[in-house]
Amino acid sequence: MSATTTAASVTRERSTRPKPLLVSVKTFEGKDGENLLLWTREVDMAMESALLQNEQQCVALAISKLGGRARKWALTCGTSAYRIQSRFLATQQGKKDLLDYVQELRTLIAGTAADPLPEAITLTVFMEGLRTSAGRTEVFRVHSSSSEEAVSVALNAEHSFRSARPG
Repeated sequence: MSATTTAASVTRERSTRPKPLLVSVKTFEGKDGENLLLWTREVDMAMESALLQNEQQCVALAISKLGGRARKWALTCGTSAYRIQSRFLATQQGKKDLLDYVQELRTLIAGTAADPLPEAITLTVFMEGLRTSAGRTEVFRVHSSSSEEAVSVALNAEHSFRSARPG
């Protein structure tokens, strides 16, 4: 192939490829009265017209159009997940009722949904966090394979213990 033929084919390829269109998007600050749905739609249209290549570029564009408390929230999400995970790993039943302890753990697990902990860790945290009781004894006796199974065993043991006690 000659140099002129190669140059002509490159020119043809460039002309068939769509050119990105630059669209202006207002900055979203999270103030009262701002419409998040409208802003999200504007950002979506800007992403489509800019012909972004991957999700990382899309996220960068969206974050660049955030300001104020919305920007602060977006940039602290990663550290928030770390704090939730740390709190989960340190959770103990203490003086809480078993049901309250289970609910606290479930809430913290839901907070780590983006980057969940392995089931073995979740199970271990639950078991080690239990205070000495009929529920703890039964959970360690049964050797549950999942945290939800261990929760069920502990709740049933506590219920049986309470209902068997006179008065």
